[in-house]
Amino acid sequence: MTASPSAAEIDGQLREAIECLQGNRLAEAAALLDRLAPHCSGRAEFFRLRGHVAMRRRDPAAALAALQSAARLSPQTAVHQFDLGEHFRMRAEPAEAIRHYRQALELDPKATMVRIALAGTLAAAGQVRGAIGEMQQAAADAGNNLPALLAVAVAYRDLRQPDAAIRCLRQALALRPGDLNIQALLRDTLTSQIRPWHFRMMNDDARNRAYDTAIRRAVGPDTHVLEIGTGSGLLAMMAARAGARRVTTCEQVEAIAETAAEIVRRNGYGERVTVVPKRSTQLTVGVDLPERADLLISEVLSDKLLAEQVLSSTAHARQHLLKPDAAIIPREIAAVVRLVGGTFLQESASVATVEGFDLSLFDRFAPSSISISMESGLIESFSDDVEVFRFDLRRDGHRPEERRLPITTRRAGTIAGVLQWLRLQLDDEIGFENRPAEQVAPSAWRQVFYPFTASLNVRAGETVHLWAKHDLLNLAFAPVPR
Repeated sequence: MTASPSAAEIDGQLREAIECLQGNRLAEAAALLDRLAPHCSGRAEFFRLRGHVAMRRRDPAAALAALQSAARLSPQTAVHQFDLGEHFRMRAEPAEAIRHYRQALELDPKATMVRIALAGTLAAAGQVRGAIGEMQQAAADAGNNLPALLAVAVAYRDLRQPDAAIRCLRQALALRPGDLNIQALLRDTLTSQIRPWHFRMMNDDARNRAYDTAIRRAVGPDTHVLEIGTGSGLLAMMAARAGARRVTTCEQVEAIAETAAEIVRRNGYGERVTVVPKRSTQLTVGVDLPERADLLISEVLSDKLLAEQVLSSTAHARQHLLKPDAAIIPREIAAVVRLVGGTFLQESASVATVEGFDLSLFDRFAPSSISISMESGLIESFSDDVEVFRFDLRRDGHRPEERRLPITTRRAGTIAGVLQWLRLQLDDEIGFENRPAEQVAPSAWRQVFYPFTASLNVRAGETVHLWAKHDLLNLAFAPVPR
């Protein structure tokens, strides 16, 4: 008769099984555990290990039975409830996963990784508010525990809460100032808040001169200015430099608002410029700004003109934050298009034969629009410029529109789509337009190419009827069938 292994021998074989599991040698781990099974009926750690091996081998029934046995043998151990939560999460049963995570937290309220897992499962189940609440508790529990802080920061990033992630990473960096990994993660999180084109925008001399000229014309010594979307604080400081009595500017991204406030102070305008870390629609007169403003300055304009909600944010400001006779910069905005073609644009949104293979069916995935920085000679223009939509930001009542525009071709060839750009009227005299680079210097705002689903072969002098639409956020264009 073979003697039963000693407790020390069992412990050694369990450690060996763990090494096999960690090395992904699952068959070896399972064989070891099968040999140990007659001697481990009362060991919770044995059943836990067996459950993990079964999960890795994609045997959910065996995994659940083993993990439940571990929990029964050690009902006061939080990790067994956590394991069951992980099992049900992977089985796409969020309600059961949440129940077991909560049981684990009842046993160990400071279990940061359990709370993070609970938050992620709540978020995936659509319970975002509950998820954020759990993350806030996890951050508080982490304290100065560096691994826990980093885990919370990564979880916040996954939940698309970058400001909270940044706070945790800064706290972690204060604990370990020279850690290059933390520095890299912090930088990556900070830069995820800013699109690279912001730097081109700040260095766009033509745009800056146009805004500065219009601001100087509009500002007087008694002017209270409201700016929406401060970014670096540039336009707010232009208003203060022009002599405004007070400038209130807002920025919804906390890290950007914090940096803008530092920039304002560094440049000597901290007494007159107040940066509020909120969306403009969250501002309240008497709380965030002392009174309604005399002048609104904004630059919440995307390449596609409307996508950054310029119409709704301006309408809200006019109703709740501005005086009835307040001026607005820019006061009008417009979308301008022209019919275009050329190899560069065609190859940006379609494919035909490559290396002798017909790939044209892939065009079903062609983008509806592409933002591009135009270079001289890369486009072929087939028409004059046509202003398709204009919006007076001093007026209410903008509604979605559709229209058909007859456009005369200037040359024969193949039209690939339309090129769209911005036209701004800042005041009575000052305008700005990011017309394609073949005409004027490039702008930080890019032109947007809207490819047609099929190219048009045209003759010079032919009329192309263009369908144009906007829904207050997005633009769309297509040729009307001939």
